[in-house]
Amino acid sequence: MKELIIRKFEHTDVDAFIRISQSSFAEESIAAGITPEDFELETRRIFRWKMIPYRLLTMLMGVKWEAFVAEKDGVVVGGGMYIGQKDHMTLTNLMVDPQYRRQGIGQALLVKRLERLTERGFPYVTTQVLETNTASLQNLRKQNFEVYNQYSVYEHPLPLPTSQEKPIAVRDITRPDRMPFTEIEKRTASLSVLQINGSADNQYFQSGWQKLFARFTGYSRWSKAVVAQGETVGYLHADFHRKQRKGYLL
Repeated sequence: MKELIIRKFEHTDVDAFIRISQSSFAEESIAAGITPEDFELETRRIFRWKMIPYRLLTMLMGVKWEAFVAEKDGVVVGGGMYIGQKDHMTLTNLMVDPQYRRQGIGQALLVKRLERLTERGFPYVTTQVLETNTASLQNLRKQNFEVYNQYSVYEHPLPLPTSQEKPIAVRDITRPDRMPFTEIEKRTASLSVLQINGSADNQYFQSGWQKLFARFTGYSRWSKAVVAQGETVGYLHADFHRKQRKGYLL
């Protein structure tokens, strides 16, 4: 029996990574409307041409990321990533082949990513886990993760029933909106969330590189300013993948 090896993801691991996703897809991704089929299409799009376009675009956007796989007896049995900008890194896409669970592979992938982030000098890392994902929660507790924010995932079928009342209107966001957006965000978001997650302004006000990246990966974003009684009172944002069955409200 060979020992467990945690190593960096290579473009030749794509098929194995997708194979595992078919039977071990993250509940958190499903809750966000991403299915294993969506994941396969996006993964193949990203990692074709040996990942060169994806690496170039993310570098130009200031996005840092790495992926790792767990290998046992010469077989890829799990994987996980981290991704983020500036100092805010997020752990994502943890998957372990069901036949190899309860062998410490998820914990090993978690520790490897934490060690790598420490080597790169990042001060902290976050992750989003559903309360039903007991295995991941247990692994996080072993590494002394702390809960700093909790929220629920709500779904609603579309279209909505039509309503005659229109108390608000929306308009396109423009560059001068950036300052009032920041002020409204400071008044409405909790201090701990802003300190850890940072501002969401780069999701509402996209750079040219972000727009190019969205086209490359198949994501669409919709951002509007909310107007009531002639005054701008807030901002709305939604995004979705062209193959996705659910959209996401920020």
